[in-house]
Amino acid sequence: VLLKKNEGKCPTCGFAEFQVVAITKFGDYYLKEKDKYYQRYENEGVEIIPAANLPKDKDGKRHEPEGIISEGHIHNQSMRKMIKLFLACLWLVWREAEGLPMTKPYPIDKLGHNSFIIPWEMIDKKASIEK
Repeated sequence: VLLKKNEGKCPTCGFAEFQVVAITKFGDYYLKEKDKYYQRYENEGVEIIPAANLPKDKDGKRHEPEGIISEGHIHNQSMRKMIKLFLACLWLVWREAEGLPMTKPYPIDKLGHNSFIIPWEMIDKKASIEK
């Protein structure tokens, strides 16, 4: 990933603090999840539009009618998913640093998920920032 100094915005939605996550694999995870959500909504026939184009109700507030979702809504869904992964990785590394026993993350141990992501693999992305 090549980032220009002071650019640091998400290439898809313009999220301002993207540079912080872009230099790790969490940025890639966010973009992958965002693409998944876009694909899912498009396959379901949901129209994806900018929040500024959402219709207003009688009180002048914007809302998402049936069959329409805003780009910001998808951005927030993707961010929540990335943050959950970050917190799961933080929890594992923190326990390791404190010398506490390491257990499997809740989704793997209790929910039967099988895609375990090793925390140390999420930070090993090579990135350069132009000055």
